[in-house]
Amino acid sequence: MNLISLLTLMFAQVSSDRGAQLFDAIRKGDAALVRTLLSADPKLTEARNQDGATPALWAVYTRHAELAPLVLGNRQPDFFEACALGQHDLAGQLLKGEPGLLNGYSRDGFTGLGLAVFFGHLEIARMLVDSGADVNRPSRNSIRVSPLHSAVESGSVALLDLLLAHGAAPDPVEFLEATPLHSAAARGGREMVEKLLTAGADRQRKTKDGKTAADLARQYGHPDLAAELEK
Repeated sequence: MNLISLLTLMFAQVSSDRGAQLFDAIRKGDAALVRTLLSADPKLTEARNQDGATPALWAVYTRHAELAPLVLGNRQPDFFEACALGQHDLAGQLLKGEPGLLNGYSRDGFTGLGLAVFFGHLEIARMLVDSGADVNRPSRNSIRVSPLHSAVESGSVALLDLLLAHGAAPDPVEFLEATPLHSAAARGGREMVEKLLTAGADRQRKTKDGKTAADLARQYGHPDLAAELEK
């Protein structure tokens, strides 16, 4: 199960029936229904699920970022939404006005850096680490992912390089005790695997269910990479 699927499971419950309908419509990418629901109750733009995710963040999490302007209504994105949506100038402006946001958490438990990295926004991530963002700070929720996990999930070698260059530890573990190396191996990301190993990642480390990076590479159809990891 990938991180998007986990996010969807984590944040599926919301605080009201109408809110639930809105979040479900966003998940399905149903713009017409989203408009209908917001027209009937404009305050739904302020809805939150039980973990605090906003409709705009939910739109990004479920890969329907095109719905974010609609569900934001008349308000400006907050710092965390700006990081997730790739709005570099706005994120910088909001950070300048409130420096404590740099290593703070969204209400659903993610840092701005974690969101920017996960959604592949290199320039925002660079701005944040250059400003002193903690590259090792994990999410404060049940999945406990680090920015380095998110870099692997994004598929961006440039983001991986950025975090490692700024001191990211190579072997953070998330809720299943998987490291970024496990994730990169499962994805068949040879270049990422090599960079993580060079940075000191432990190829013998096992997940909660006892699997090494080589085991996962083989399980997900990358036998050549598995063989290299077993050398």
